[in-house]
Amino acid sequence: RSTLFPYTTLFRSQPLPPVDELRTDPSGRYLLFSESGIDAFIGIDLMSHHIIEIIDLGQGLHFVNSTLGQYVASFHVFIAGLPYAPDDTDPDGDSLGVAAQHFRDAIKDIDLKAAEDNSMWSELSWDIANGDWQ
Repeated sequence: RSTLFPYTTLFRSQPLPPVDELRTDPSGRYLLFSESGIDAFIGIDLMSHHIIEIIDLGQGLHFVNSTLGQYVASFHVFIAGLPYAPDDTDPDGDSLGVAAQHFRDAIKDIDLKAAEDNSMWSELSWDIANGDWQ
């Protein structure tokens, strides 16, 4: 999973560019505002206004959040948990599973749909549980 979802760049993304430099995907449906890893972007679906992750510019989509405000809140939850289990001498132990469950619960409290299977945050919670969130 982590090869498709490299999250370390998620929280190191550059600030938003000036409005005249924002770009869309090739279809023009998604306004891209952040990178989410190698060949992946975070953007706003201009039809539904949902936040989505686009893999390989249209080759795959993952739901992220229902609104931009919920994305910001979810992002803050992720950042607040860093680093996940930094002093854990047994990375296969329960501490990563507990951290992942706390993360999932927090995302559910923000945006229930964002915690559903195959969403970006759901995939990230699995990466946390496996110790492969970087």
